[in-house]
Amino acid sequence: MMSSPSHPSGVSRDSDETVRILQITGADGDHASLRGILKLPCWQLHRVRSYREARIFLMELPVAVVLSEVVLVDGDWKHVLQETKRLPDGPALVVSSRLADERLWAEVLNLGGHDVLLTPFEAAEVERVVDSASRASIWRKPPVLFRHTAVAV
Repeated sequence: MMSSPSHPSGVSRDSDETVRILQITGADGDHASLRGILKLPCWQLHRVRSYREARIFLMELPVAVVLSEVVLVDGDWKHVLQETKRLPDGPALVVSSRLADERLWAEVLNLGGHDVLLTPFEAAEVERVVDSASRASIWRKPPVLFRHTAVAV
């Protein structure tokens, strides 16, 4: 299997592996910045502007990572976290904020979120956090159980 070029952070992704990311933001600038950072073909970025739109999107398509602002027009990151926990293959939640501090970071982690990103986004940090979150999302999926069947010889 051939690998795609490495990210600037040193992370490389297999070319046949696509990571779907859902960003929940009303900030056009943050979305444009994230789109500029997550431009490799292995990352598929989608955007919605509200919690309600995110719920609909998450019911229709599996997502590895959800990147939510702290405060949304119709909810907040805690509502998003509860929604991700209801899904069978729940995505990892990353919270973004211009005022990210230790208190927010601790709260996100203690409630089951994956990480916090400070905005404006820094490319290397976004790549590291999204890669880590996508891998955590894969490991949270329930294991596939195989039934061993004896074969007569």
